[in-house]
Amino acid sequence: MLIDDHSPLFLLPLKIRYGPSYFNVLGSLRDWDIVGMLHKIHCPTLLISAPDDEVQELAVLPFFLEIPKIKWVELQSSTHLPMFEEPERYFLSPALSIHFAESLPFHHFFVP
Repeated sequence: MLIDDHSPLFLLPLKIRYGPSYFNVLGSLRDWDIVGMLHKIHCPTLLISAPDDEVQELAVLPFFLEIPKIKWVELQSSTHLPMFEEPERYFLSPALSIHFAESLPFHHFFVP
Protein backbone atom coordinates (compact mmCIF):
# COMPACT_ATOMS: atom_id res chain seq x y z
CA MET A 1 0.00 0.00 0.00
CA LEU A 2 1.36 3.41 -0.99
CA ILE A 3 1.39 5.98 1.82
CA ASP A 4 1.28 9.57 0.63
CA ASP A 5 0.78 12.84 2.48
CA HIS A 6 -3.02 12.55 2.15
CA SER A 7 -3.17 9.09 3.71
CA PRO A 8 -4.45 8.69 7.26
CA LEU A 9 -1.45 6.37 7.83
CA PHE A 10 0.91 9.22 6.93
CA LEU A 11 -0.82 11.58 9.36
CA LEU A 12 -0.95 9.11 12.23
CA PRO A 13 2.65 9.67 13.42
CA LEU A 14 2.10 13.45 13.39
CA LYS A 15 -1.04 13.11 15.48
CA ILE A 16 0.80 10.89 17.95
CA ARG A 17 3.71 13.35 18.27
CA TYR A 18 1.80 16.64 18.26
CA GLY A 19 -1.75 15.76 19.18
CA PRO A 20 -4.71 17.42 17.46
CA SER A 21 -2.95 20.77 16.91
CA TYR A 22 0.55 22.18 16.36
CA PHE A 23 -0.36 25.14 18.56
CA ASN A 24 -1.23 23.13 21.67
CA VAL A 25 1.03 20.08 21.69
CA LEU A 26 -0.58 17.30 23.69
CA GLY A 27 1.12 14.31 22.03
CA SER A 28 4.38 12.54 22.81
CA LEU A 29 6.42 15.73 22.10
CA ARG A 30 4.68 17.76 24.81
CA ASP A 31 7.65 17.46 27.21
CA TRP A 32 10.44 17.49 24.59
CA ASP A 33 12.92 20.34 24.98
CA ILE A 34 16.19 21.00 23.15
CA VAL A 35 17.19 24.22 24.95
CA GLY A 36 19.59 22.36 27.26
CA MET A 37 21.61 21.14 24.26
CA LEU A 38 21.81 24.42 22.30
CA HIS A 39 25.19 25.33 23.83
CA LYS A 40 26.68 22.41 21.85
CA ILE A 41 26.08 24.24 18.55
CA HIS A 42 29.48 25.75 17.73
CA CYS A 43 29.00 26.81 14.12
CA PRO A 44 27.90 30.36 13.30
CA THR A 45 24.13 30.49 13.44
CA LEU A 46 21.77 33.04 11.97
CA LEU A 47 18.45 33.46 13.75
CA ILE A 48 15.80 35.27 11.72
CA SER A 49 12.50 36.32 13.22
CA ALA A 50 9.71 38.79 12.64
CA PRO A 51 7.42 40.50 15.16
CA ASP A 52 4.27 39.32 13.35
CA ASP A 53 5.39 35.71 12.91
CA GLU A 54 3.58 32.95 14.76
CA VAL A 55 6.93 32.14 16.42
CA GLN A 56 7.19 34.98 18.90
CA GLU A 57 10.27 36.51 20.54
CA LEU A 58 9.70 34.56 23.75
CA ALA A 59 10.12 31.28 21.84
CA VAL A 60 13.22 32.49 19.94
CA LEU A 61 15.03 34.05 22.89
CA PRO A 62 16.39 30.78 24.40
CA PHE A 63 18.14 30.01 21.09
CA PHE A 64 19.79 33.44 21.11
CA LEU A 65 20.87 33.11 24.72
CA GLU A 66 22.24 29.57 24.51
CA ILE A 67 23.95 29.26 21.08
CA PRO A 68 27.49 30.68 21.41
CA LYS A 69 28.07 32.07 17.89
CA ILE A 70 24.74 33.55 16.93
CA LYS A 71 23.40 36.64 15.19
CA TRP A 72 19.74 37.54 15.54
CA VAL A 73 18.06 39.60 12.83
CA GLU A 74 14.45 40.69 13.18
CA LEU A 75 12.77 41.61 9.91
CA GLN A 76 10.20 44.24 10.84
CA SER A 77 7.98 44.01 7.74
CA SER A 78 7.63 40.24 7.60
CA THR A 79 5.46 37.55 9.05
CA HIS A 80 6.37 33.90 8.43
CA LEU A 81 7.83 34.13 4.90
CA PRO A 82 10.48 36.88 4.86
CA MET A 83 12.11 35.51 1.71
CA PHE A 84 8.95 36.63 -0.13
CA GLU A 85 7.90 39.59 2.02
CA GLU A 86 11.33 41.26 2.36
CA PRO A 87 13.56 39.55 -0.23
CA GLU A 88 15.96 42.52 -0.39
CA ARG A 89 16.72 42.21 3.33
CA TYR A 90 16.49 38.44 3.48
CA PHE A 91 18.85 37.74 0.58
CA LEU A 92 20.92 40.90 0.14
CA SER A 93 21.39 42.39 3.57
CA PRO A 94 25.10 42.98 4.23
CA ALA A 95 24.61 42.03 7.88
CA LEU A 96 23.21 38.66 6.88
CA SER A 97 25.69 38.04 4.08
CA ILE A 98 28.81 39.04 5.97
CA HIS A 99 27.87 36.92 8.99
CA PHE A 100 27.95 33.77 6.90
CA ALA A 101 30.68 34.78 4.47
CA GLU A 102 33.14 35.19 7.32
CA SER A 103 32.23 31.82 8.77
CA LEU A 104 32.76 29.83 5.57
CA PRO A 105 36.17 28.16 5.13
CA PHE A 106 36.30 29.33 1.50
CA HIS A 107 34.66 32.70 2.00
CA HIS A 108 36.60 34.21 -0.91
CA PHE A 109 34.16 32.37 -3.21
CA PHE A 110 31.20 34.18 -1.65
CA VAL A 111 29.54 36.78 -3.86
CA PRO A 112 27.40 39.26 -1.86
